[in-house]
Amino acid sequence: MSTNHDHASDPIRLPPRRKQSAPQAIVLGLSVASGCMLGFAVPAIIDGSGPVVAFKAALLASAGALVAYGVNRLAVERGAPLATIGYTSAAVASLASIGVVGAGLFVATFSGFVFKPVSELKLEAHGAQLQAFVDQRAKAAAQAGRILPAANAVAVDLRGKRDCEIQVSCISGSGGGGRGPVSRTIDEKLGRAESVALQIANGGAARPEIGARIDRLLGQYQSIAQSNETDVHEKWPALRRIDSQIKQATSELDEAMPVALASAYATELAGGADIPGRPDASRQLTGILRGHAASLKTVIASAEAKAARGPDFPSKAGVSDTLNYIGHFAPIAAITGVVELVFPLVLWIYTFLTFRWAGDRISPREPARLHEDDEAVLKLFARPELPGDAAADDSFKRPSPKITPRSNGFHGPAQR
Repeated sequence: MSTNHDHASDPIRLPPRRKQSAPQAIVLGLSVASGCMLGFAVPAIIDGSGPVVAFKAALLASAGALVAYGVNRLAVERGAPLATIGYTSAAVASLASIGVVGAGLFVATFSGFVFKPVSELKLEAHGAQLQAFVDQRAKAAAQAGRILPAANAVAVDLRGKRDCEIQVSCISGSGGGGRGPVSRTIDEKLGRAESVALQIANGGAARPEIGARIDRLLGQYQSIAQSNETDVHEKWPALRRIDSQIKQATSELDEAMPVALASAYATELAGGADIPGRPDASRQLTGILRGHAASLKTVIASAEAKAARGPDFPSKAGVSDTLNYIGHFAPIAAITGVVELVFPLVLWIYTFLTFRWAGDRISPREPARLHEDDEAVLKLFARPELPGDAAADDSFKRPSPKITPRSNGFHGPAQR
């Protein structure tokens, strides 16, 4: 009776909880770390701010951590043992689930961490492309400035030919000068040349002002794009507006470049001249005009635009854009990939191999059966039988000590 009384008076205690193994603790810790990283990354990906975004981030982070922990632990504790005993579907399901969950968490986490820097890099890259485009247009405008001297040269030469014709009939070759059909035709060509030269000069006067405006806009673009005080979401509309202004100014610069006008005038000169009743004078004047047309076309060819439109303004950065910059942010990608994907796969492989080795120690697998061709090769190279081999063979035929499995899983001779 006293014994029962003593047992009744003993304090009631809960059985000690089983401690988690090191791999289980690591899986739990990495799942929590993945959830925290995802919680910090999500706000950069989704639009908005305030408590709603915070709640979304917390919800996604919690769900991601639970899914990562559940999938990784089930894959290691259930999938690896089942794969060891021959369930191929268990191995496929385990590795596929680890890969899908790890890849999803990696993409979401990495994208959120580098979303803002990638957006800034895209804006800066567009600024460099815009600078190259403006430099190209400025170079073309500078080359177009050579058209004015060429047009003035045409006017000067025609003026000299007209005066010469009036004085000594150097084009018609008949008479002692004076005004006639040849001089009147040259005078018409001269008036057209002076008109074209004046239009080219007026257009060239606007180019310096337009170039200065473009340079000022480019400076504003670079200043905003490289600013650390302005948020990237505020940079986007401001830089888009400046990009539009730069492209409008370059269009004005193209219009100020007299390429189209000069090209049309060169075609007109190449048409020559037709003086009624004066074929020789027509042929000589046509040769002069076509010579000027060839010279003018040579100058125009060096000033023609090679790019009709500037680079398109980039769209806002997305997840796919962040993956394009994975090499630029290699350390972040490496750490995120190890946490989300590499360690769970490595843990599964080591667990699978551990179970496989334990099974081989308890029940070794039978060696693979030789093929008939392999047996024939072994017989061909077998050592010929020598005297005394029978005795040696008898020694190998002695019964070996009985092998029984020990309680610790190793094999050894049975204890007598």
